[in-house]
Amino acid sequence: MTPQELLGTARSLASSANRRLGASRFLAAALLVRQALEDALRAFWRQECPGVENCSWRVQLVSLPFFLNDSDLAGSTVSAWYRLSTMCHYDRLASHTDLTELEGLLDVVDRFVVVV
Repeated sequence: MTPQELLGTARSLASSANRRLGASRFLAAALLVRQALEDALRAFWRQECPGVENCSWRVQLVSLPFFLNDSDLAGSTVSAWYRLSTMCHYDRLASHTDLTELEGLLDVVDRFVVVV
């Protein structure tokens, strides 16, 4: 799936009121959004500075503001990755995530995907 397709699936999953999934739909959506972001980051690095896509996520994220022409988007993207990672690794926190926060993260990642 492309990053755009992953984001579309995440949006529909997060906004659906599937009773069987309950709050875990936010965790599932967060996983999809983070995957879309990581796929887009890899594509960005392959184009901008080949080899960086093989570095750790920390290196890629610290380097992003130096290579992306939009410093606000770079900062928002880095923050979104860290928040999504927290949500993905500590699923108890995902239950405290609401649709508004997740939609905000989706919007940031969507903007980054469009720029890349």
